[in-house]
Amino acid sequence: MGYRSRTDYQQFYDLGANKYIMKFETSNKQNYRTMKNGESINTRLEHLNTLRKVGYDIGSGNIYGLPGQSEEDLYKDLVLMKKLECNLASVSPFIVPSQSVLEGVYNAEINNVLNYLAIMRLELESALIPSVSAFELLKENGQLDAFNAGANVITINMTPAVFRESYPIYNSKRNIVKFDYAKNVIENAGLSLAVEL
Repeated sequence: MGYRSRTDYQQFYDLGANKYIMKFETSNKQNYRTMKNGESINTRLEHLNTLRKVGYDIGSGNIYGLPGQSEEDLYKDLVLMKKLECNLASVSPFIVPSQSVLEGVYNAEINNVLNYLAIMRLELESALIPSVSAFELLKENGQLDAFNAGANVITINMTPAVFRESYPIYNSKRNIVKFDYAKNVIENAGLSLAVEL
């Protein structure tokens, strides 16, 4: 849904919406400004705070392995997740998009991302931490590895196939998580299935 007015957020909430995901991606102000064509991270944080004031459970998080990212940046990302009191806290590995100015940059190293996810689990004990589909792109059984590192939720893609081509995020390499696949990953991690709509 992206950025909307407070009025819209309130109307969605009044109609029954109670969760909103808006990742900050990096807490490094300069890197954020560069990635977002000059936008300040303060804009995103203001929207997240507005969502919290309206009453939403909020989801946010970072991308691990961004070009120019430092260990201090990653630490500050985790501090920001704690400060935002994220109900859902997500880390996604950086994967170089095709036909991008970033072609030639390396993808994130999966073991490093999994270690970071494990630290998130220790620091954000009650948060939902998803095993995102990008883990599977980096390594076969990567989503299972993420559960073993501390993830406790997986999302199912319910976009009808006919509409997927309309979104640049979908490409031939993307792992489309369907119910049977998610159920199998959960069972292989030794966890029980609970569906939330």
